Amino acid sequence: MKYTSCDGLGVHPLQLLRTPTRSHLGIPRWTSPEGRNVIYTYQGRNAIALFCRLIGLRPGDEVLAPAYNCGAEIDPFVKAGAQVVLYDVDARLRIDIERIAGSITGSTRVVHVTNYFGFGQRLDRLAEACRARGVFLVEDCAQALFSDPSGLRMGRTGDAAVYSFVKSLAAPDGGALVVDPRVTSGTPRLVPPPLRATLRGSLPLVKRWLSRSSAVSRAFRRGQSLLGRNPGGMTASDHDRPYPPMLRSNYLVQERADWAMSGVAQGVLQSTNAADIVRARRRNFEYLMRALTDVPGFAPVADSLPEGACPLAFPFLVEDRSLWYRNLQARGILIQGWPGYYPGLDWKACPGACRLKDKLLTLPVHQGLGLRHMEYMVDCVQDVVRLAGFERLC
Repeated sequence: MKYTSCDGLGVHPLQLLRTPTRSHLGIPRWTSPEGRNVIYTYQGRNAIALFCRLIGLRPGDEVLAPAYNCGAEIDPFVKAGAQVVLYDVDARLRIDIERIAGSITGSTRVVHVTNYFGFGQRLDRLAEACRARGVFLVEDCAQALFSDPSGLRMGRTGDAAVYSFVKSLAAPDGGALVVDPRVTSGTPRLVPPPLRATLRGSLPLVKRWLSRSSAVSRAFRRGQSLLGRNPGGMTASDHDRPYPPMLRSNYLVQERADWAMSGVAQGVLQSTNAADIVRARRRNFEYLMRALTDVPGFAPVADSLPEGACPLAFPFLVEDRSLWYRNLQARGILIQGWPGYYPGLDWKACPGACRLKDKLLTLPVHQGLGLRHMEYMVDCVQDVVRLAGFERLC
């Protein structure tokens, strides 16, 4: 099998250097929904922290949040002093609207909902329940940039939406708070990030470009595996530990709370062709769906790709996450998941989300990959199936 690196988005260093020259053109219109105020932040979690400040979230206020999370969306609420109460998520990444609405109390100020991997939640009834109780509904669209499944009004149903550009674009930083003017009419003053922070955020993008462009990419990847380095941000042995801690890098850094998006990130947004990205991601996702639907021991989370959805990744469930992670990562495939648990929360009340943390992984489908990468990933999945012995059971 020919080695093909299937890691995250990368960018040519010269292209990255040219992006600030586009920032003077302003932010493109596709990032600004009609009738909403848009505030561009350094990270998506900063946008959540900013929202907490704008609504005056206080100690003792309650926030309902999904238990399947990476922790970055939880920490701003905790740091604002709120009491976070988790609600469960099922194996298809769906939420129980009636149960969430029934959990709203007199102390609840915010209901936070995540649109996982570009597949939106149906929120009309929940939005009505929140409005009736004077509760803010926040849509987490960090994984759903460009995604607009038919009839869902993703990012426009709640009082606010949060975006993270670095998950979908080759940008060193960048997030956004898109908020209803009734929540806030003013725009807080944010300061540009230091140049060193922009350079630090740009380095991984250049490294990924080099890893796919260089003749030594295979040795580079295997060297990372032997040294125990995990570009995907997950420890392969985590599933052997009950409630392993979330990554340190997912916490909100208070010193960066007032940073705006960098000029480099603005330039990346200005040069982005959203239609091309949606087309490429859907093509890659649909290829994997056709090829991997009936593979033993490998269960895709989605059984279809809704019209208008822009998938962030291809999520799947396996029993031995460690085996799959270790073997696919060693083959140069960026495998990701959220095995970490935010400390101090009631995880026993959310068995569905805990199972997702223990069993769910994702394959990349981003716009930097083509059909040859998809073919390679399918071959690698079939190799791991043979390694796990599933074919002998069929």
